[in-house]
Amino acid sequence: MKKSGLVLVVFMAFISQVMAQGDVSSARLRTEEIIIDGVANEWIKPLNFYDDKTGMNFAICNDQNTLYFVLTCPEERKMRRIMSAGWTLQLTSKDKKNRFKASLAFPATKINWMGDRGERDPFAKKITANPMISTYQSQITAIEARGFQSDQHELMLNDRKGINLAIGADSLQHVVYEMAIPLKEFFTGGKFQPTEIITLNITVNAMKKPQMNSGVNEGYSDRSGGRSGDGRSMGRGRSGGGMSHGGRSRDFGSGEQGGLFEKASFKQKFTLAAN
Repeated sequence: MKKSGLVLVVFMAFISQVMAQGDVSSARLRTEEIIIDGVANEWIKPLNFYDDKTGMNFAICNDQNTLYFVLTCPEERKMRRIMSAGWTLQLTSKDKKNRFKASLAFPATKINWMGDRGERDPFAKKITANPMISTYQSQITAIEARGFQSDQHELMLNDRKGINLAIGADSLQHVVYEMAIPLKEFFTGGKFQPTEIITLNITVNAMKKPQMNSGVNEGYSDRSGGRSGDGRSMGRGRSGGGMSHGGRSRDFGSGEQGGLFEKASFKQKFTLAAN
């Protein structure tokens, strides 16, 4: 019995190791020029990673000098949380020779929620601009940086010097983040081994729960086009809707909506593509 028990323990340890290795993905090798402009036309579609909690689609690629990221969020409610509450991208390595921990923190901004824009035709050539994104871009004055070799603490969008960051929109007017980070920003020399594991950690902050004032919450609008923040509600009320109309109100702490008021995060381990 003791021998069979030992065999079982060894087998389970082996399975756990295999599963852990299976969680490690590989970045794609950059084969075409990537222009960091928030448009993301150069990236292979669909983007090959997705996280349900944050709603983020993303992809990672590299060449011998630079690590590239593109991230977007096709779910408008979760996109609003990203822009309103702020979020952080962190990169870490526990390799003995190349240990590092670096992060980029995108700030919270004040975004007036205009509700869902309805179903979009994925084959449409042009979608009306999303006012949330243009408002968001105008409010991003600096991105906080920590742990990089250049010892920069604040980065500007579209600076095109060192770490390059841009925010834009895709053809369906969902927010797009593009980043290019020189490998030398992580450690002296900037040379990764193909087997070295890097951990990407994305954290989206929780939105603040609205202060209800006569059933209306500040800065939030329902799908009917009603807008709050001035003590008035517009449009028709709905049972279980996001506003309070005629004594009916939504429980903002439950269901899909409630998830916006909770922090969401995920980790993705990856290795760089060999050049």
